[in-house]
Amino acid sequence: MKNILKVIMSLSIALMISMTSTVYAQTKIGHINSAELLSAMPAAKSAEKQLENYTKQLDNQYQSMLNNVQGEYQSVQKQVQEGLLTPQQIAEKEKFFLAEQEKIAKFEVEAQQKVAKKREELLNPILQRAERAIQDVARENGYTYILDTSLGAVLHAASTDDVTSKVKAKLGM
Repeated sequence: MKNILKVIMSLSIALMISMTSTVYAQTKIGHINSAELLSAMPAAKSAEKQLENYTKQLDNQYQSMLNNVQGEYQSVQKQVQEGLLTPQQIAEKEKFFLAEQEKIAKFEVEAQQKVAKKREELLNPILQRAERAIQDVARENGYTYILDTSLGAVLHAASTDDVTSKVKAKLGM
């Protein structure tokens, strides 16, 4: 009876050890710096350049609107100082400038929304392509997890593989 108990105990311990090593053997962790990957992608560089040009166009429109209103304001201010405008004309000019100020503020908000939409339009396909490449590398190389070190959440990654070169190869870079 004691021998049977020893055998069962030995088998139980051996089974637990083999299960533990099997669990550890199945977990494979890699890491990548996605910000570094994206900055190395030619398509991302092109998208950033397009976005920069688009932003400059909107900024030029904004500056033009501002310069026009400032020029008119200075002209009206000069007319007021010279006494060339009646109180009713001054009140009308004040209403005009308030309306122009609202137009400029509205344009600024719309411009920010347009830039955000354009950024999403340009970068989403690139981000999706990078994500697919990372998923393909994970699947092809048996990674259970691939962590993104650019997010600052990974404090230690010594026992993980840097998969950046594999993902770049998958992207043809």
